Amino acid sequence: MSDQKVERYTVEVFGESYSLVSDEGEDSVVQAAHQVDTLMQEISEKLHGASTKRVAVLAALTLAHRLTAQDRRLQRLCSIVSNSSPVAYQ
Repeated sequence: MSDQKVERYTVEVFGESYSLVSDEGEDSVVQAAHQVDTLMQEISEKLHGASTKRVAVLAALTLAHRLTAQDRRLQRLCSIVSNSSPVAYQ
């Protein structure tokens, strides 16, 4: 969380309203909710008749997988940068 003022927001995800408290700002909260909603809609369309709970768990697992993959990429890039020799500028 940042040093911004904590605010309360209401977002809609998969047809349900959720009240959230965050200091990340409205754009960030709305964007995150939209990403989760979109993913849940996509999963629901592929798994006709799946319960909301199942769709939510699959969405959470998908987002966790994406985050883990990004973390691995970042670690590889940091390793490359830290192992590279300094460039001499003239």
